[in-house]
Parts: sequence; structure tokens; C-alpha cells
Amino acid sequence: SVHYKTLIHMENSGCAWMFQCDKIEDLERMYLLFSRVPISLKEIQKVMMDCMCEAGREVLNDPEKVKDPVSFITAILSLKQKFDRFV
Repeated sequence: SVHYKTLIHMENSGCAWMFQCDKIEDLERMYLLFSRVPISLKEIQKVMMDCMCEAGREVLNDPEKVKDPVSFITAILSLKQKFDRFV
């Protein structure tokens, strides 16, 4: 239980990377493993929220998407669809 943060925050294989690369099965395995240490699930939740916010900021900061309402809404709905799979 001491090393859960290290595993969650690993650069090319941790939670953020799994969320960005749509590694649903890997996230399921990580959840099953870490559900034995309830405090670790809060850390996974924090990483997921950070990923969602960062992805949303990327859409908001893209001048091409902000100019075109259809492109903007499509990008936002795409993000919602992506993250709905994880929740």
C-alpha cells in the first residue's frame, strides 16, 4: 500500500497515460488491484479529474475549435463520450 502513488503516477504506464490512451482493460485491472487499498482510489480519481480538466482546457484553448461552434461542440461531446467509458 505504500507504493500505490508511484504506480499511479508512472510516466508512461500510470493512470494518466492509461486515460489518455484509452487503456480501459488496464484501468479495470488497476482498479481491482487498488480497490483493496481504498485510499488509493481517491488518488486514481484525482488523476482522472486532472486528465478530464486538461483535455477540456485543450479544447477551450484551441482557437480553431472555439471559432467554429459545430467543431467546438463536437470536440466537447467527444471528450464526454471518452470519459463516460471510465466512469
